[in-house]
Amino acid sequence: MDRMLEVRVRTGIPLWLIGIAGLGLGMATGQAQTQATQPTANPAPATQTVPAPTPESQDKTNSAPAYGGQASPGATQTMPAPQQAPARAVTTAPPTPQTPYTAMPAYAPDETPEKPGRARSDPLGSAYIPVDNWVYPAMMRLYSMGYLDTMFLSVRPYTRRSALHILQQSEDAILTGDEQQAQDILAALLNELSDEGIGSKAPRGMVYGLLSVYTRVQGVAGPILQDSYHLGQTFFNDYGRPHETGFNNITGFSTLEERGPFSLYVRGEYQHAPGGPGYSQALSTQLSTIDQIVPFAPPNYPQATIPMGPIAAQNPFRLVEATLSYHILGHEISGGKSDAWLGPAMGGGMAWSNNAENIYSFRINRIEPLHIRWLSKVVGPLRYAFFYEELVPRRTTMLQIADRIGAVNERGLGRAEDELANSSDRLRRSLMLTFGIALAGGLVLERGRSKWLFAL
Repeated sequence: MDRMLEVRVRTGIPLWLIGIAGLGLGMATGQAQTQATQPTANPAPATQTVPAPTPESQDKTNSAPAYGGQASPGATQTMPAPQQAPARAVTTAPPTPQTPYTAMPAYAPDETPEKPGRARSDPLGSAYIPVDNWVYPAMMRLYSMGYLDTMFLSVRPYTRRSALHILQQSEDAILTGDEQQAQDILAALLNELSDEGIGSKAPRGMVYGLLSVYTRVQGVAGPILQDSYHLGQTFFNDYGRPHETGFNNITGFSTLEERGPFSLYVRGEYQHAPGGPGYSQALSTQLSTIDQIVPFAPPNYPQATIPMGPIAAQNPFRLVEATLSYHILGHEISGGKSDAWLGPAMGGGMAWSNNAENIYSFRINRIEPLHIRWLSKVVGPLRYAFFYEELVPRRTTMLQIADRIGAVNERGLGRAEDELANSSDRLRRSLMLTFGIALAGGLVLERGRSKWLFAL
């Protein structure tokens, strides 16, 4: 019994181990088959080699549309040819979905179709900008930064539209540059001239109304100079306004009216200056002697260039500017009292400035640059100005001095002519006397010779 039991136990244990191993091998085989039938979540990308296109294969390459159905394997599809967009047109009517805005009016004057490169003349007129306006220092700042190369420094003032055209010529260069100061100045100038429109096609309409109201209060301590011809001038380029020690004031206004080719600009102001001591009698006499206007007494007294005291207080109302203009073919034809500055410098004009009060005149001014064929290729665009001003009824300081110096010179020339005439008379008498004596002597000698021959 004991032996048989031992045999059973020894033979049952290996069979049990073999059964467990076979069960484990069957479960492992079934799991592997299940994983093989499921798709891989993140398959590794396959590396493919694309052959380089050849000239022969480029024409046979099939292009499939981005959207839509698939092309047939044997069909060759071609892209449609691009069509040119219609030309942009400036429309004046309100925009609609069928006719939207496609372009804005050009900033610069349009080119003429028959002469490309030449700008069409602006038919609208505009008033002159006073030479003491802040527009000129701002434009000269842009000029010093390398912009506004169509700006004529020696012929001022500019009209509002001519200044706008100068800015528009350099607007693209300023906006595309990196000068923030230049862009700020350009924005301020365009805002100042915004009433003139943005181009020749834009309807400007009528511009009218009060342009500015201003006042200036000055307190002057100590003596000042008001004699630019002899000693100097404390306040210069100020339209000849009165100034004296103490409280000084100017209060004025300006109006602007523009419609079509016509424009009207009026500027008037009240001016106040207290009285002053002026020059002494001794200093006035010395200055008059230097000017060769002697004696310093009537009719040579008073003199406009010698402010001899005492000087009374002044409270006048003056028209600083009053100009009516008409624009035609790039010219501004104007009449009235207007500014003029002929010279490139800021301290003073070479031929004319606003250091004295404006006078009434008639002017024809070429305000837009003129391009002359062949000549402008050498010297560039041209501008010119013609003006007629009556100076005789309102003699200026220099003319008065010139007249008095001329009178002195005339008296000196008169005395010289008298002395020359007397000398000529004496010489003539001497020659006649000498000729008479010589003639008488000749006659005496001839008579004596005749008697001697008769005696022989």
